[in-house]
Amino acid sequence: MRNKAKRRELAGTGVLDGNHNVAVVHMPNPSYAMERQMVISRQHGGPYTLDELEENYDYNGSCACTPFKFFLFMLLVGGLVVAGLYAEGVIDPGASSSGSIPNDNNGDSGSSNGDNNNNGNIDTGSGGNIPATFEDTLPSSLPVESRKAGTCDPTSCVLPDCHCIGQTQPPRDLPVAAVPQIVMLTFDDAVTDEVYDVLIDLLGSKTNPNGCPVTVTFHLSHLYTNYRLVQELYHKGHEISSHSITHQFVDDWEGEVLGQREIIRDFAFIPSNQVIGFRAPFLQPGGDEQFQTLSQNGFYYDTTLLEHDFTDPPMYPYTHEWVKSTKCVVPPCPDQFSYPGLWQLPVIPWRSPDDTMAFGMPDEYVPPSKNAALAYFRHNFERHADNRAPFNIYIHAVWLIEHKHILDAMREFLTEILEQDEVFLVSQMKAIEWMRTPTSLDRISNLDAWNCGGSIPGPKPCTASQARRCSYDHPFSGGKTVLETCAEKCPPKFPWLGNPRGE
Repeated sequence: MRNKAKRRELAGTGVLDGNHNVAVVHMPNPSYAMERQMVISRQHGGPYTLDELEENYDYNGSCACTPFKFFLFMLLVGGLVVAGLYAEGVIDPGASSSGSIPNDNNGDSGSSNGDNNNNGNIDTGSGGNIPATFEDTLPSSLPVESRKAGTCDPTSCVLPDCHCIGQTQPPRDLPVAAVPQIVMLTFDDAVTDEVYDVLIDLLGSKTNPNGCPVTVTFHLSHLYTNYRLVQELYHKGHEISSHSITHQFVDDWEGEVLGQREIIRDFAFIPSNQVIGFRAPFLQPGGDEQFQTLSQNGFYYDTTLLEHDFTDPPMYPYTHEWVKSTKCVVPPCPDQFSYPGLWQLPVIPWRSPDDTMAFGMPDEYVPPSKNAALAYFRHNFERHADNRAPFNIYIHAVWLIEHKHILDAMREFLTEILEQDEVFLVSQMKAIEWMRTPTSLDRISNLDAWNCGGSIPGPKPCTASQARRCSYDHPFSGGKTVLETCAEKCPPKFPWLGNPRGE
C-alpha cells in the first residue's frame, strides 16, 4: 500500500456527477519520483491504472501483441466510446427497455444502491451545485535534506523560511508591545451538526481588531464528518487540516495523511493546496516517516509535538531545518533528516490555575464550575503576556458540548480577550504567515494574509436540502454511518483508508 495514496492524489480525477464533473489535478514538478514514474509509464504506452503504477512494472506486458490482448483492448475502447456517448447525452438511458430500473432524480439507480454497499439507504437530495470542472491544485513539495545536528544557528536560519527552536523573544527584534497576541483555537476530529452549532454559538459575529472575522482551524478526521458543513466552514474563512482518516495510531502515514486530504477534496471540494496542515491523532508523532510524508507532499506545518522546554514564557513556532534540540516528550520525533520550510506549531502544555498540574491539551482537565473554567483560561493566557508568543487553545468540541459551563466560560473568555486591541484570533496558517513576515500592530493592515474580503478558491457549498446523504456500513461497529456532501453522486463504497474515493 505504500505510495498508493500519493499515486491517487497525483493522478486524481474523480467523477463528481453523472456527466463531466471531474477533478482536474495540476501535476507538480515532474522531477519527483512519483511524477517521473507516471511520465515514464505513459511514454512506454504503459498502464494508467494506479495500482499498476509500481516501480518494477513490466511495460512489455501492456502491449496488445496477442489476439486475446487485442480483443480486450478493443473491448475497452468500445466501452469508453459508449460511456462517452452516454455522458454526452447521445444515448438516452431512459430509452432502454421497459424491464430496466428507472433512475432517481440524482442519477442513482435503485439496483446500484443495493450492490455498492450503500444498502439502498440513501436520502436523495436534489444534488449539489458543483460546477462542471472543479480544478484542484497540489501544493509544491518541500525539500528533505541531510541531517543538521547541533544547535540551530539564528544567523543562517532566517525568516521567512527558517526560525530556530526555543526562541522566546519576538522575531526580528520587534518590541513586545508592537506584537499582536495571536490566539489559535483549533478543533480536532469530526465536524458534525453539533460541532457546527457549538462553533456558531461560540464565535457568533466576533471580529478581530482589523475588522475581519475571527478564524479557527479544524483538524479533520473522516468518520462522522459532515462534508457539506466542512465546505461551509471553509467558505466562512476557517482553515481545514488533515487529522488522518481512521483516527487510529498511524502505520500508513501516506495513506492516512494524503488520503484524508483527498477525501476533503472530493467531498468538501476544497483544493489540495488549501489543506496544508496536519496533526497526528493522540499527539503521537511518527518520527521521520511522518515528516517526510508531510514535506514531500506539500504540507507546510505540523502541530503534533508536545513541548517540555521553553514553555515559561512559551516559545514561538519554529521550523525543522535543524534537528529538534529540545526534549522529545512523545517519541519518536524526527531526527534523521532536515525539513527546510516545514513549520512546527508546538503544543505548549496548559497548567492549572495553581500551577500544580500540567495538561498536553486544555480539555484533559474539566474545571468544576464556570468561574473555575474562566480562571483556567485566564491563567494560561496571561502566561503569554511577557513575550506574546502565540497562545494555543487546542481542544475537542465534545469538551464544550458535554460541559455547558465550560462552553459558557469559553464564550465569555473569547469576548473578553477580543476587546483588547492587540488580540487576534486567527487560524494556524494565518499565524504562520505572520511568523514568516512579522508585522507590527500599527502596520497589520499591510499583512495581506490577515485581510478579508478576497475570493476563496473552490466551489461554494450547497444547501442542506440539496445535500446528498449517503448511508454505509460503519467500518468498525457494523452499524450505519452517513456521509453528507454536496457531490451529485454518492460514492459506491464508504471512503476509507486504502480507498479514499470510495470506488
